Amino acid sequence: MSTGCARPRPAGASRAKQAGVTGLAVDQGARFTNGDHAIQAAIAGQGAVVASLVLAEEEIRAGLLVQPFGPVIEGIYYQLVTRAQPPSREVAAVMTWLREEVAPLKMRASASPA
Repeated sequence: MSTGCARPRPAGASRAKQAGVTGLAVDQGARFTNGDHAIQAAIAGQGAVVASLVLAEEEIRAGLLVQPFGPVIEGIYYQLVTRAQPPSREVAAVMTWLREEVAPLKMRASASPA
């Protein structure tokens, strides 16, 4: 299973290329636009999943999923999109809160063993 919404170039293909892995049929099988759905399908026994370790952290810790092998692809990103003009005080507060919430995830992702 793969996460990604673009049919011609699924996320699994770009992840495999990043990891230097060849010979995987990443263009076959179920595809999900939401990583949570792919993780839940794997837990339900529908196949394997290539997913963010941050996103799957609780399921791995609970023993619902395993990470049997690497590689771990470095990097985590998020996007905050606003209009060109400065955001309102309320929107700025939400943006600050989001950045604070994501900071620990970024630190855990960079500390994950390879």
